[in-house]
Amino acid sequence: MQLAERLGVSRKTVATRLKKMKELGLIERIGYDRKGYWKLSQLGTLRSKLVCFKKTQSAPVFRVYNPNDGNHHYTMNKQEKDFLVSLGWQDEGLAFRTAPIEK
Repeated sequence: MQLAERLGVSRKTVATRLKKMKELGLIERIGYDRKGYWKLSQLGTLRSKLVCFKKTQSAPVFRVYNPNDGNHHYTMNKQEKDFLVSLGWQDEGLAFRTAPIEK
């Protein structure tokens, strides 16, 4: 199975990411295109282990609706959301979560 299919991305995306990983010294190509494979370098092994120990989390983004003018407002601040709801805005709950944030 092709990497692009397994990852659910385009072939161009895979090529771009592989190129970047090669530039960073994380992987190297062993053999030819059809019968070769990608090898994780020693540096890549070390970096991948370090990444596993980084604490990441995403933040919630709330959505509220103003029935008086039809505007929506997005905020990551729960107190702000609660305040707007107390003023008559409609709480539409969690809209989405942010990408992981490194701590």
